[in-house]
Amino acid sequence: MSISRDFIFNKKEGFLTFVGDFEAFYTHEKDPWDQSGDTGEMAPYYAHSRRRLVSNLKKHDPSSILEVGCGLGFSSNFIKMNLPSADVTGMDISQTAIDSATKNFRNCQFKQGSILKEPAPQNHYDCIILSQLLWYIIHDFSTAMNNCLSYLNPNGVIIITQAFLKGEQLYAKDFCDGFKGLLSLLESDFSEKLTITFSDYDEQDNFIHHDGLIILSPKM
Repeated sequence: MSISRDFIFNKKEGFLTFVGDFEAFYTHEKDPWDQSGDTGEMAPYYAHSRRRLVSNLKKHDPSSILEVGCGLGFSSNFIKMNLPSADVTGMDISQTAIDSATKNFRNCQFKQGSILKEPAPQNHYDCIILSQLLWYIIHDFSTAMNNCLSYLNPNGVIIITQAFLKGEQLYAKDFCDGFKGLLSLLESDFSEKLTITFSDYDEQDNFIHHDGLIILSPKM
């Protein structure tokens, strides 16, 4: 069982406070959030969510992909295996995670960085994926989205893939209340820059979480 709340969130009196010590988390945990998908209660959810992501990626057939929040690289590797002709780059804030990903998945490129701080890159991408990191960037969501736009090739897409609790949301509810709240946030704050071209919320009870997927295109 993951002990992420020791490093990522602190729970007190029913409320969560963001800590965000990802480097310590990856140092202490061999498989944070069971992201390998090999075992644990998250494994069926990851398999389902990643298949949904890849299915939609294939419709756009991007030549270059940046997965922000790649962690240990399992999702980036899954994308590369299913889109072998695409150049896949994973980015994560934790250097420990990036070192592990680089060692284990040599078919992808990996780099340490933060979508909240990274300057405009030398490389641009046909697709940028915000991968399971909404709640870690929600308080500076505008910066994250604007940086994504700076990374994007013309006619590229931004994809948000995110797990949502089945029960009551305990964190940042005033910023974004669930999947509908995320759609509202995007429509209210980014309608001049981005168009939501696809959105789907999978509420199956077969998995530990519901799965949200949103695809956005920049307005020219």
